[in-house]
Amino acid sequence: MFVVMLPLIQQTLKQTFSSLIWKLEIDEQHQHIAIETRDTGIHTAQFSLLNYSTGKVLFKDLALENNWWLGLDKAHHGLVFLHGYISQDSPQHRGIICLNAQGQIQWQQFNIALYDVYDKGLLVYDTAIQPRKLYTISADAGQRNQDTAPAATPTGLVFPQIHQGELPGYIPGTVSGPVLTAMYNEKSIWAYHTRQNGRLSQELIIYGDGKILLHDKLGSDIQKPNPEAFFLQKNHLFCIRNKNEIVSYLV
Repeated sequence: MFVVMLPLIQQTLKQTFSSLIWKLEIDEQHQHIAIETRDTGIHTAQFSLLNYSTGKVLFKDLALENNWWLGLDKAHHGLVFLHGYISQDSPQHRGIICLNAQGQIQWQQFNIALYDVYDKGLLVYDTAIQPRKLYTISADAGQRNQDTAPAATPTGLVFPQIHQGELPGYIPGTVSGPVLTAMYNEKSIWAYHTRQNGRLSQELIIYGDGKILLHDKLGSDIQKPNPEAFFLQKNHLFCIRNKNEIVSYLV
């Protein structure tokens, strides 16, 4: 693994986990990133919360009872919301567990499911009632409030697109498969795979001011292309290295 980094590109977060990163959720208001990791071999799921601006670990590798049957849903209002499943054979969600920033259970309800978040709380529904009827509850206590159901809250996330046309000269000619790209603050961000001896590696380049500002290897000895190389939340770029390390840069 290598990283070439000039002072213009500051790394704000680097955290490695013992199992695979499964899901990420951003809480823009508090600059938190919630992370679900899973070990499919021993059927365990763990949850972590980090401040992506300072790199501070708020809690890490939290394993609740029956954690394999829990999943990360949202990070919002400085809290982390987990869901359960109706059964082991169904992906349908049931129940909400709310964790505070110390990893403690703040409240939980088992007869509702989280539909979305909004500025004043959570948009939920009763899993026993059909057709589905949405209503709102407070984020910090899970209590029903009088708000009418709002529209879904838009996120500020930006995902790369597949590049069409000629590649710039600083992208190697040994690229294998689609090249992903995004523009931010007059910088171009690129992620691509190269193939050597039948195995893939994935690399990230940030280019600006006529030069490569950062060149990072995100993974090696990869069996198949990774379609989710990076994403942006305002001026923070997030990427996963080697499937178990989260990294963010200021761009």
